[in-house]
Amino acid sequence: LLVCRQWNEVACSTPGLWSQIVVSNTHSIEKARRKLIRSKSVPLDITITFSPRLNGSSAGEPVMRAVEMLRPSIPRWRTFRLRVPNRVHAHTALKLCTKDKAPLLEGLSIQISNAMQDDAYTSPPVSLFKGHTPRLISCSLTSFNFEWDRNLASGLRVLRLGGYWNGYAPTGRQLRDIIKGCPMLEELNLRNMSDLDPECDDLVLSTTHKPQSLIHLPRLHTLSFYYSGIIRTTLLLSGISFPSVRRIEFAYLDDITPAFKAIKRQCFSLVTDSNHPLGLPLDTLRIEGCFFNELKFMRLLRRVPTLTTLELIEVEDVSSNLLKGLSTPPQAQQWIVPQMESLSLEGCTSTSLDWDALSTLVESRIPSRSMTRQQNARSYASVSAMNEEHGNNRIGAPGDYGPPKRLRMLDLTKCTQINREQLEWLRMYVQEVRSESSRSVWVE
Repeated sequence: LLVCRQWNEVACSTPGLWSQIVVSNTHSIEKARRKLIRSKSVPLDITITFSPRLNGSSAGEPVMRAVEMLRPSIPRWRTFRLRVPNRVHAHTALKLCTKDKAPLLEGLSIQISNAMQDDAYTSPPVSLFKGHTPRLISCSLTSFNFEWDRNLASGLRVLRLGGYWNGYAPTGRQLRDIIKGCPMLEELNLRNMSDLDPECDDLVLSTTHKPQSLIHLPRLHTLSFYYSGIIRTTLLLSGISFPSVRRIEFAYLDDITPAFKAIKRQCFSLVTDSNHPLGLPLDTLRIEGCFFNELKFMRLLRRVPTLTTLELIEVEDVSSNLLKGLSTPPQAQQWIVPQMESLSLEGCTSTSLDWDALSTLVESRIPSRSMTRQQNARSYASVSAMNEEHGNNRIGAPGDYGPPKRLRMLDLTKCTQINREQLEWLRMYVQEVRSESSRSVWVE
């Protein structure tokens, strides 16, 4: 971009404009060096990324050159992101980051794309940044073996771990110790890990005889488990307290019914808590590629009336019984998830998920229809009878949310049992209906 001489001088003399330094396939080291000089003494956001598809084994030299060039500025690093093809490149580069402290580092991300065959480089380098990262609050590690060093992963607010297989996956006790060192944790994400062996893991064996003490995480608002092993996931949920959680994700964990018990336990523990009069503030629940006991799932939904978004992606256990349960309840019960405005049934192609149940669900949550029971109450002969019924309707989950909210988004992508005419009918009552089906590459 060409500018006049005056604006060029202004830009070059403003260090904050050059604080983001990137070295990659399309960003040369020379350009990064120029930015480093112009940044003077401001905190830096460093990104070194080389794609395994474009670089492969040839990424070693440019990665080394980039780290060597940036190494003197480590005390100014605010964030550091490293993405390389394999462990050889990562360990070679990170060895240069062991002799300098990083007092300003707040975010660390190390991603190794192909780590399955790098057995010779499973031992980590010496403690990164001399073990001195007092401001580190966000840590994302993929396939990088740091021997679960609590000096690196402590006092965090965001912790993302992924790509750990077989003997390199964290044990129950290792993961628990790391989380225990992060009492202010706000987001926990576990992805792509071999599951625990219930016959070998010491923490699993100990908890079968004596319940483990809970780790209190008052600020935790997001929990995400993607192919992290159902034993590890259930053990973790059973060992922590998360009274402020707002989003929970389960993906590819086989049977997640045991995890429901841990969430319900958290709901029951908040019933008498004056700081959480409405119970668990969960507003988003996403389940993908898992199966569960439908009845126990319905019981869980009764305990989270604050839920606004329910996503069931490619779940075979979704049937008409679930949709009927979310429709008009019996007179003595409250609505299940009355705040729900977004429902996703993407890829739920079960034959037991029929049109009648779906249309009933949509109609029952239209405000005029959902108020029918209260309008019928006016025909009662006595006011006391009406008040008695109104009192019975309050039985259920904590909080009185009244009639349910109208569905604003309904995702039926890949639901082949729903035809075009039915979709058009749904669009008359739901603001947004998604219905893109998976098409063959031959279809125009």
